[in-house]
Amino acid sequence: TLNELKYYKDLVSIPEIVGLAVISVPAELVLQVLNQAGEKGIKNVIVFASGFRETGVNGEKLEKDLVQIANKYNINLLGPNCLGFVNTNYPINATFGELIKEKGNLRFISQSGAIAASLFDWCNSTQLGISDFVTLGNKSVLNENDFLEYFYNSCHPRISANNRLMSIVDDNSEQNTLYSPTLPGLSSVNPIGMYLESISDGPEFLKLTSRISKKDPIFILKPGKSLSAAVAMRSHTGAIAGEDNVLEVVLDQAGVIRCQTMEEFFDLSKAFAWEEAPQGNKVAVISNAGGPAVISADAVVEAGLELAEFDDQTKEQLLKVLPKSSSILDPVDVLGDALAERYAQAAEIILKQDQVDSLVAILTPQIMTQIERTAKLIGELSAKYNKPILCSFIGGSLVSEGEKILNELKIPSFRFPEQAIWSLGEMWKFRKRQSEQKDKETSHQDISLNQEFEGVREIIQKAINEEYKTLDN
Repeated sequence: TLNELKYYKDLVSIPEIVGLAVISVPAELVLQVLNQAGEKGIKNVIVFASGFRETGVNGEKLEKDLVQIANKYNINLLGPNCLGFVNTNYPINATFGELIKEKGNLRFISQSGAIAASLFDWCNSTQLGISDFVTLGNKSVLNENDFLEYFYNSCHPRISANNRLMSIVDDNSEQNTLYSPTLPGLSSVNPIGMYLESISDGPEFLKLTSRISKKDPIFILKPGKSLSAAVAMRSHTGAIAGEDNVLEVVLDQAGVIRCQTMEEFFDLSKAFAWEEAPQGNKVAVISNAGGPAVISADAVVEAGLELAEFDDQTKEQLLKVLPKSSSILDPVDVLGDALAERYAQAAEIILKQDQVDSLVAILTPQIMTQIERTAKLIGELSAKYNKPILCSFIGGSLVSEGEKILNELKIPSFRFPEQAIWSLGEMWKFRKRQSEQKDKETSHQDISLNQEFEGVREIIQKAINEEYKTLDN
């Protein structure tokens, strides 16, 4: 035994049926162990080892043999050259990375184990929870489309799933609620973040992401714009870069948000997980400093949003709680000497207004600023009003305790206001696209045919709903 757990000399010696095998041996020994797994009837395998096609000709030959064995025994193989996967719902952590402490509604697919490990640590430090995290590595058998389809079918259990990954989910599991966010502070969507160095099957990827993005936001970090990046990807996971301008069109068509930096990728993870997308593009900004407020005004326009215009009643209410030298126009400046109550009173007046769809709260650490108290009051306002609030507490050690409170209350916070506003802009674009698609769906007219043509009716109605230009064969 090892730590009171019984162990066996090889897979074949294990008497029970094995649901998942994790192969953690050097590359040159993987094929031998994989053969044993196939003979044992194991259908789900993770391969951690690197040393395959990313290393050159010999590694490419080794990976072809790996795929051949997996196909022979019909094995769902994750990897090689990957970190494994995490599912907090069951829970299972089949990785050699850090444990994820929080359950949540986020789902990640990453072709890089190192980026996954960084996200694990960041999630724990910000108290951001996930439901699934899959690292693909070289994706020699299972690729991003397999997991996208699995995610979709897990959220839509009534739809028959042909995807082989669905066999991993126990029929008796609580599949209907697997991705329903029941924890407090989470948004009503199940966001998907992806880091991909290549896309395995473009048409299938487009079909799946188009379907998922109608309900859940998808955002992607995809390198490969430059020749240098393409070379680096080839030596990292053996990925071959495609035409980047083609990718841009495909992602836009599918409703997938493309992040240009890791910072944007991390920002959207927090924003979509914790806040609902705004119902409109009118944003109000409140700040205890004039400079950041002015900077934020430019960022609002660049993000495709508009500063809200307050009516006379709102301005009168703000004048009652703010000093005369304050700005009662959007952005609202509560001045540097504002204590938490003044800040919260002004924010509540703003949130009550129909012409305001979202709020960005900016705070800078003055000597008298009540940072922690302000964070708590913002949390109370977020619970009271059904409008997204994003915060930017600008600074370092002085604002860190306030940020911790915001994290506990599931209020997205960002070090700089431009990050918060950019994230809010992407959330609005997601909501706008949803509304446009809904309008299209409700505008469909039912066709009128005699009852004996029921089969024909279904075919034509499907063609109308999915906007076919012509009927296929």
